[in-house]
Amino acid sequence: MEIELVKHRAGEYGLGVLLALVSALPVVYYWHDMHCEPRPRLSQASTSASSVEDWLCGFGDRRPVAEISWRAVEVALSSSCGFVGSTAIPANRFAIMAVHHQFMTGSDALTVSLHWHAMKRGMRWAGCQLSDRWIRQNLSCLAKHTSEQAKLQALDFETRHLLELPEWWLCKPDLKKCDFCDGQWFDQLLVAYESLLGSSVHLFIPVKEAHSHLWSVLQWTQTPFAQFNVTRKMWNPLAKTWRLLEEEHVEHFIAGWPFNRSSRLHVMLADRPSESLVMFRRTLNWSLRDALFVTGSSVEKAFVQVPSDPPVLYEHLAVDQKIYKKLHAEFEAELHGFRSKETGFEREVLAHERIMEALPGTCGQQEAHMPDSLLAQLCRAHASEVDVHRYNQKYHCIAEA
Repeated sequence: MEIELVKHRAGEYGLGVLLALVSALPVVYYWHDMHCEPRPRLSQASTSASSVEDWLCGFGDRRPVAEISWRAVEVALSSSCGFVGSTAIPANRFAIMAVHHQFMTGSDALTVSLHWHAMKRGMRWAGCQLSDRWIRQNLSCLAKHTSEQAKLQALDFETRHLLELPEWWLCKPDLKKCDFCDGQWFDQLLVAYESLLGSSVHLFIPVKEAHSHLWSVLQWTQTPFAQFNVTRKMWNPLAKTWRLLEEEHVEHFIAGWPFNRSSRLHVMLADRPSESLVMFRRTLNWSLRDALFVTGSSVEKAFVQVPSDPPVLYEHLAVDQKIYKKLHAEFEAELHGFRSKETGFEREVLAHERIMEALPGTCGQQEAHMPDSLLAQLCRAHASEVDVHRYNQKYHCIAEA
């Protein structure tokens, strides 16, 4: 309708005005800059569909009466609700420093989505040169060899998990893996990622609250709680994740944070996914749709029940709670910086929450109409049963070659 109106007015105002009006049309809907966000201008005859799209994008408090359709979600994804990274600024390199399903239920879908978005941006995956199923612990050893380090500097991102599961609980000094059970492994890990992806890489550490992390560990390893409860070496699994095996190791970790990387070392909280992912996408200069994924996973099937009464687990999780308290404070400090300096941050977080909530219910609705839509891509990332590592080796690395 707007196009026809422009054509009609052109006869009255001339070709120059026509060109000006046409060039301005995209701005009527969204201002494609991550720091500016004027509300989309809607006609008085705004349809219920446009009201739903507005609501998805963080406008208004009352949920629309109309059903959230796949078309409304597709519109929100296509525009990123106006939260679009600047094309004048290149995307930053990044690594997700995750050990297992550490971020949240369904983190495979998150990893696949972030991986695909990075690929679409032309970023180079570390797995194309280092083809192991897991991230090698001995990367910091490899970094000592300048020729190897120079070869790795051309890479842009990494999303693979870090360790094989049986190694978490144990202290087995291993020269080949640069793990001497001395509390320095996390320091070496930071150097390892910088050797892999360059000294300017942004490092994101997913963290769960201590009880939630324990539940995730026991589910993932299929370890009965009764076994955990009587096996001292398994206590405080969050600390063991980062090879902090003694009290002095933990003190070094807490006192050393952020290890002279205050602008590049970031915490992501599992119970604050939208705030975490909006900060993630703004840090990397991505768009809002690049930080979305469909929740839900087979990991949700309960294998064990973990008591939630703190006195029962206090001694078993006391160190983990101390670490989480420190990382939670770091998260809040960075979040405060975004809220005070970044325009539209709160609306983007709200938009992220609403679209994430709508995604599971709309997956499948669009397939008969738009099988290649942005929504379909996100849904396929969730539904895929493909081994992500093998899939990426087969298709992404071949494409790079």
